[in-house]
Amino acid sequence: MLIRHSFIYLLGRVAPAGVALASLALFTRFLTPSEYGTYALTITLTGFANVVCYQWLALSAARFYPENSGHPDALLSTVLMSFFVITLAIGVLGLIALGVFGQSNRPLIYGAVALSWAQAWFDLNLRLVNANLRPTLYGALTTIKAIAGFCLSMILIKTGAGAAGPVIGMFVGLLLPTFVVVKYWEKAVVRSFDRTLFLKCVKYGSPFIATYSLIFAIDASSRVLLKYFMGSAAVGVYAPAYDLAQQSLGVLMSVTHLAALPLAIQAYAKDGVDAAKVQIQKNGLLFFAVSLPATAGLVLLAGHLTEQLMGGQFSGGGAQIVRITAVATFISGFRSYYVDYPFYLVQSGGRQLIGVLSAVVVNIFLCCLLIPLWGHAGAAYATLIAFFVAALCSMQMGKVLFRLPVLHRETYKVLLATGMLSFLLYSSDAWRGTVALVSKLGFGVGIYFFILLVLNFCGCRGRFLLQKVP
Repeated sequence: MLIRHSFIYLLGRVAPAGVALASLALFTRFLTPSEYGTYALTITLTGFANVVCYQWLALSAARFYPENSGHPDALLSTVLMSFFVITLAIGVLGLIALGVFGQSNRPLIYGAVALSWAQAWFDLNLRLVNANLRPTLYGALTTIKAIAGFCLSMILIKTGAGAAGPVIGMFVGLLLPTFVVVKYWEKAVVRSFDRTLFLKCVKYGSPFIATYSLIFAIDASSRVLLKYFMGSAAVGVYAPAYDLAQQSLGVLMSVTHLAALPLAIQAYAKDGVDAAKVQIQKNGLLFFAVSLPATAGLVLLAGHLTEQLMGGQFSGGGAQIVRITAVATFISGFRSYYVDYPFYLVQSGGRQLIGVLSAVVVNIFLCCLLIPLWGHAGAAYATLIAFFVAALCSMQMGKVLFRLPVLHRETYKVLLATGMLSFLLYSSDAWRGTVALVSKLGFGVGIYFFILLVLNFCGCRGRFLLQKVP
């Protein structure tokens, strides 16, 4: 089931990932660095509001849905009523912000408030679809969101909307697909609100508010400090290079997590820690099999990708940022999608706080030190080191709950195949241009799977990875 669900999720994320890369390529050609910087800061503010106010609710809904799947009315009613209250509170805070920060920031505040509502509603629905183990529907929703948002964004940008174009396009794109899954909420009514369930969700989710806020602060503080030291245009140059790693490598890693986490939760709920460890070991193998070659490919092809995907005003220095943030993204994914399993399963998110807080402090300190010296690269290096600190601390904190299993015995084959792939890509670095890039991408994927086949990775010569990992 793990491999099959991962493959379906991968198919479902192909179109959104392609649209995201197309958006990156076109936005950096039709927006100025200053406009892109304003757009990036709006997204950053939206993400912060979503993490602080809504993320705990979505995590709680996903965590407790399997336990209440036979009678979900009370849980869904509790979650929906909580969502409405939070949404109203954010609207009030937006009005207060208008009075405090003045009319000059009106577009930024309007955009952030509206996007936070839409993003939270979309994410909540996706969590429920994922908890129901429906990867095909998940892929359909993300595809509709990506295509609708991109098309409307480009229309608005071409008509002179500037930074507001992609914000409005994203807002519509987020809301449109949620009408497909409105049936989930048909039986959610005020009278079914369950105070006990609400307190259970708060107890489980509230520690993650601080944890996720601090994790988000690592990324956000880099952009805010870049703006402080170098201006909005600097954010506009840094953000697309950083987003390139997130929209490629980050998407691939999230695919494995989408398929893996519900299976680990089910194993833990039904059979306890030992069964969960067996599933976590399989999940970890899948994570490394997907993320290691993708990270190596992104690092080695960074120069080609920035040349082809980014506009001339954005590509300068972009390759270096992509390389650094690719490694940082891998470390962040390793922490989030493997090391943090004990916190998800044992419902103890609060233990993460010390490590993540340390990482935020490290990031802010290093940004203040390195940005004046190295500019965009300084911000990228600061983020890399901060993610490394967070991963180390999560390892230590997680041991208190239960020790993660040793890596699957087949992991060494992934390392060997990734090493051979890296050598071949490095040897062909002189090939430039669009055709060369596409050819190397296709060749790289093909040769990696061929090497795994030769090594008989998980017995794939007999089963071609279509059955469960032994």
